[in-house]
Amino acid sequence: MRWDAEGEAGGGDVRLGESRWPNGSADAAAYGVRAADVLVGDMLRPRPGVYAISVTKLTDFRKLMAHGVPGIDWLTEFEPSERLGHSIYIYEFF
Repeated sequence: MRWDAEGEAGGGDVRLGESRWPNGSADAAAYGVRAADVLVGDMLRPRPGVYAISVTKLTDFRKLMAHGVPGIDWLTEFEPSERLGHSIYIYEFF
């Protein structure tokens, strides 16, 4: 993944699975990252871009699907392009 001088991943915003990052404790802009929230529609049909989503959020989404909520199990359907530690997965869709 490429970060440019404006804090953009590949020239666009990073979609974060949490409105504040990391772990809801700070604004991504404080780290120089231009970010947008992951929308429900993104979880169903990811738009092109870079997504940073916690494994906890992906597991919670998987549990909702087990109870009939439609969606895509990102943990089995997509391979992350990067892993930040053991808790944040980076996905890139083109």
